[in-house]
Amino acid sequence: MKVITLGSGGWIPTNKRHTACYLIDTGESLIILDTGTGLSRLPDYKGILEKYNEVNIIYSHYHLDHLMGIVYLSNWAKNKKVNIFGPGRELGFQSCKTVLSDLLKPPYFVDINSIYKELEIVDYNLQGFQIGNLKISITKQIHKGGSFGITLGNKLHYATDTIECEETFKKAQRAKLLLHDFWSLEPEDNNEHSSLAGIKNMLKKFDVVRTGLIHINPNWNQETIEKLSQAILDESIFIAEDNMIFNL
Repeated sequence: MKVITLGSGGWIPTNKRHTACYLIDTGESLIILDTGTGLSRLPDYKGILEKYNEVNIIYSHYHLDHLMGIVYLSNWAKNKKVNIFGPGRELGFQSCKTVLSDLLKPPYFVDINSIYKELEIVDYNLQGFQIGNLKISITKQIHKGGSFGITLGNKLHYATDTIECEETFKKAQRAKLLLHDFWSLEPEDNNEHSSLAGIKNMLKKFDVVRTGLIHINPNWNQETIEKLSQAILDESIFIAEDNMIFNL
């Protein structure tokens, strides 16, 4: 499995980081986790896109910085089947189809149902689902408005937009890589995002192989991020950057 960071930033895209988007080539399927502005980097990996007739998109939640790139996708995938999976009524949202249809319709954009060769939109729940032979597990997280962790087989656990949850790190022990939200150095009393201190405390309790810090605070400049990287002092933790490639 190849995982490519198209967008490692949170909320606001910067010159260095687009917002949340991760491209996965499983060898059998093409999967995209969230469609933030990082989706604009997709043509840099045209070879992967051209291998597949279907594109599978999985949403962690529906905040705009994780959604907005969906309007770019038709530029490269209008002749493909597109399968979209997102949290639905069982998890406290409207159906994924309703959410996307409300966003992608005139006068804001063209109707999403008219864009692709074939489109299927599916609600997921905590029982998870399959893409081909790959099991997708779903974990409830704590974030204003709700968000969900996504586990791809025994390879990757994706935990954006969440405070530190024991269930997340328990699940991540069975994966080769954890990509986890990172917004501050110390905990903030808002039940929104994670801190380095909180993540390190969890990693003392759970045996996670490798942790990449994502959804980086856009108010941090490159100098600040370099200082943070030096302060981590743990080879198994790193700050992710756009266009990083992981072979899992």
